[in-house]
Amino acid sequence: MKHKAFIRRVGFGLRPEEKIPEDPLNWAKSQMKSVPKLIWPGKIYSEKEMLDIRVDFQLEEDKIDQTEKDPAKAKLRRRKLYHRTGRKFFENYELAIRHHQAVYGNQPVFERF
Repeated sequence: MKHKAFIRRVGFGLRPEEKIPEDPLNWAKSQMKSVPKLIWPGKIYSEKEMLDIRVDFQLEEDKIDQTEKDPAKAKLRRRKLYHRTGRKFFENYELAIRHHQAVYGNQPVFERF
């Protein structure tokens, strides 16, 4: 297998300014020796903060279900709630953090695995 193909398979490829390593296997193995430092520039929510946000969202959604009898109005209110609070925020947030690590980190093989 060619060096570039191997690097793309086990990592995420190389950045434009990076040179192809002479020994891709050792290049890959060396990245698995330590856990890379997290380089995410944004806020990292604590478990408590995430649970508080989820509970607040769930309480608001329950309130809509209990008070709105018109299904069309309930759907509209629920859509506004989803937009305001980010119904699936944390799943996408984690993916954004992982993507940032893979693109900007120095251990793409570690990030891929």
